[in-house]
Amino acid sequence: MSGHSNYFVRGTIAVSLLIASVFVSFSSQAASCGKVTNSSTYWYACDGVRVTQSINTTLSNNSVSDFRVVDDRVVWKYTRRSGSGTTARSESAYYTNLTTGGSITQFTQLANSSFSEDEAVQELQVVGNRAVWRFFDGERNCNTTCRSNYAYYYVCLSDANIYTITDIARQSFSENESIVNFSMNFATDRSSWTYFDGRNSYSRQKTLASCNPQIQLDKPYAPRVSVSGRTVTLNWTAVPNAESYKRQVSVNGGPWKNTYVLTGTSKTYYNYAYGTYKYRLSACIGDNCSSWSNASNTITVSESGLSAPSSVSASVSNRTVTLNWSSVANADWYEREVSVNGGAWKNNYVLNGTSKTYFSYAYGTYRYRLRACNNSACSSSWTYSNTITVK
Repeated sequence: MSGHSNYFVRGTIAVSLLIASVFVSFSSQAASCGKVTNSSTYWYACDGVRVTQSINTTLSNNSVSDFRVVDDRVVWKYTRRSGSGTTARSESAYYTNLTTGGSITQFTQLANSSFSEDEAVQELQVVGNRAVWRFFDGERNCNTTCRSNYAYYYVCLSDANIYTITDIARQSFSENESIVNFSMNFATDRSSWTYFDGRNSYSRQKTLASCNPQIQLDKPYAPRVSVSGRTVTLNWTAVPNAESYKRQVSVNGGPWKNTYVLTGTSKTYYNYAYGTYKYRLSACIGDNCSSWSNASNTITVSESGLSAPSSVSASVSNRTVTLNWSSVANADWYEREVSVNGGAWKNNYVLNGTSKTYFSYAYGTYRYRLRACNNSACSSSWTYSNTITVK
């Protein structure tokens, strides 16, 4: 682009020196933005990229004004004018674009001004990704029948959908509503004002929806669950950026239910009712949550208060078979069954300790299962070994 340029500079913290109508920033990441004039045409550009409409001052009375640089965006007022005298008319609105260019987007209402119309965008504030303003919608040259109303609005510049903040204040010959002392705390997303309905004043407050883009959280890995007696422990892997987790449970194969919020990566429950349980989790930042994880393993809380051994393994050396299993708290003995050559479970034997060796086994394939027992009952679930072959 050629032509004379008056540049403004954006930076997170920028110290500027005015040198020959050029603002120079000490921030290496700043975008240099300003007005570019080429003969009878002008526009605004950032780092050589045009970011506003082009205005031909010979062919039109249109204009770009109130140009601002806000972080990685620019905003400005664009006005189109036509006619003269009593037919004069103007339309204006505020627009935004990235400092790198891309898409010019209108983000306020279109304000019309003519012999009979008196609309305006007023008190525009822009901080970060949020813009707040007052829109005045009035009439003129109508004497005592003139009516007007106004309210405060906001947008998130990244989506440009307009949302209402305040009540609408209506004014006419018979109405005298007003909004005063409007303030916006951009750090907390909270606005406040006083609304007068013609007789009484009311303090109003509103927290606006966040304009920060939502972080897309990963789905958690399937949680892991263990049981000891009637104590159930749920463990899971942390998800980056997650602040909390939602937990659901399926009891006895039923639907997912009982949504609770958890923090950390572990939760222990005591005195669980008898039955089977599995869990799933969703990672959250506030109300922004991921999809649900795959289901955890299923555990059983049995009437005996015993869980099945957490592991059972079988090994073979020649025709000698050794069976090992994990100890279960409060178990007095273990029941063992065997499946031979893929057949039915049979030969229920009582075992003690955590190991048993068998000699001179017959040829074939073998798989075992064990459960823990005490004088009250046995665990309702079994734990299964690997399959071995004696040959």
